[in-house]
Amino acid sequence: MKEDKLLNYLQNGDSIAFDILYDRYWELLYKAAYNRITEPDIAKDIVQEVLVSIWQKRAQLTIKTGLQNYLLGAVRMQVLNYFRAENIKQRVHGFAMDETGFIIDNIDESFSIQEVEDELVLAIDNLPKNMRSSFLLRRENLSIKEIATRLNLAEQTVANNIAEAVKRLRMELAIN
Repeated sequence: MKEDKLLNYLQNGDSIAFDILYDRYWELLYKAAYNRITEPDIAKDIVQEVLVSIWQKRAQLTIKTGLQNYLLGAVRMQVLNYFRAENIKQRVHGFAMDETGFIIDNIDESFSIQEVEDELVLAIDNLPKNMRSSFLLRRENLSIKEIATRLNLAEQTVANNIAEAVKRLRMELAIN
């Protein structure tokens, strides 16, 4: 089936067309993601996200470059988003360590630095969604107003979320 016909069927919600798209492009997309990330599970997740997004947005798809180029571009964007998120995560973890006043010399010898870092990652991941998002975006040097706009929240809510996130992280690390 030609790309334009496949796209037309897909846009009309034909699940068989999606199956064909999946079978035709999955390996190519996986290789494109894997060549940039070299972690098989993450590359698979990226391809999965792209394909799910295609299906969810099928009715609004407007593709001018050809389906294959569009899909490869979508994979490239997801890879960039992955690296951006990993970069943010690393900076946030460093910030959280600083914000909590954590001093390595004061670590109980029964805990390794890795265990403490793992606890911190878990604590950040366990924050409520809006609180975690506010905290992470603030670490990207976005203003409270920009965060509020992006998350569709009141500015005061964003400020409260950030303050509460820091408070919870401090308590979590002090307890553990």
